[in-house]
Amino acid sequence: MTITNNSVGRLSFGPPLVNTNGLILYLDAASNRSYTGGTRWKDLSGNGNDFTIHGSVPHNGDYFTLNGTTSQYVQANPFAHPVGDFTIELYERFISFNLTPLYSYAVAADDNEGLLYLPTEESSEIQIRGPAGQINTGYELELNQFYQIVRARSFSDGADELYINGELVFDGTLAAGQQTTTNGSFNIGQEQDSPGGGFRDTQTLNGDLSVVRIYNRVLSAKEIADNYQMTKSRFE
Repeated sequence: MTITNNSVGRLSFGPPLVNTNGLILYLDAASNRSYTGGTRWKDLSGNGNDFTIHGSVPHNGDYFTLNGTTSQYVQANPFAHPVGDFTIELYERFISFNLTPLYSYAVAADDNEGLLYLPTEESSEIQIRGPAGQINTGYELELNQFYQIVRARSFSDGADELYINGELVFDGTLAAGQQTTTNGSFNIGQEQDSPGGGFRDTQTLNGDLSVVRIYNRVLSAKEIADNYQMTKSRFE
């Protein structure tokens, strides 16, 4: 399927999306085509991967604000996660850190099938987990500023990259040759200990969520930087 700027980019609010090749999920809190109220956050990619908003999460025009409790999160369960290469792009801001999950993807056999996570209360360093094992990136987030956070993974060689605001800040190797199990639960707001549940009040997101994009391929550094340049103006 070919997606053009006419179909997902020229939204009522927010700039056009540059890179649509391989796009399987596009949620945008600033678009009235993606969110108009209620509990449905509509996928603009054309693939029907809508998310459900749980817990009466406030919508503030450009973003949703999660309060750091186990009752507030957005989730698709099941979600057709790519089994091979993928890129996950998030726009988030943090009010406080609390063993914070940036995103959580869980399947029956592994509740950490995919995870970006702050694993200690003493540090805001991002850790990458799944589909097997974990690696620390050494990159620390700060409070009260929006970030573009991107994980790009090539499953064949296990190359895992972390980009922040359009710039590569970490590259490593994790679980080379291991695919990701599809049709699990994709959650933003909670760290899952079982698909769609197993939440703990010490592992939540307290902050703002604006954009979620997922691709079934590894975006290039230029493509990631282009996405950032086309979106960042709403946060400056």
